[in-house]
Amino acid sequence: MKSENKKIIIGQEERISLPSNGIIDIPARIDTGAKTSSIHAKNIRYEEENGITMVIFDFIAKNKDRALVTTTVRSELHTKRKIKTHSGSPVTRPYIVTELKFGDITFEAELNLSNRSHMKYKLLIGREVLKNRFIVDVNRSNIL
Repeated sequence: MKSENKKIIIGQEERISLPSNGIIDIPARIDTGAKTSSIHAKNIRYEEENGITMVIFDFIAKNKDRALVTTTVRSELHTKRKIKTHSGSPVTRPYIVTELKFGDITFEAELNLSNRSHMKYKLLIGREVLKNRFIVDVNRSNIL
């Protein structure tokens, strides 16, 4: 469904994939109150590879069958930045750039790595990803 200005309407929750990282069809929280997007990361570690810093982490989430699945992700470290957490305290987090797939649309986006084990959603999509692409209908879910 498209609006007049060509932005796609999405719900407060959508199933999203990170195909280049082997993460397929996971529920994501669409959060217009968050500036950045965040992915659940456990066991974060770094390796140098031909002068490039790689970040390796475990992504743990339930699949469609509600079974817990661990995917080890290996990606180039894009940057590290200080951000304010929802509690207001600053923390430095690593960022990666990866493909995000919303329905039939795939594009690159920046994600910070965070321990979201206590959160319902292991992927949080913030305003930087939404900007100029999507309009969020908070009354709906899984539109795509």
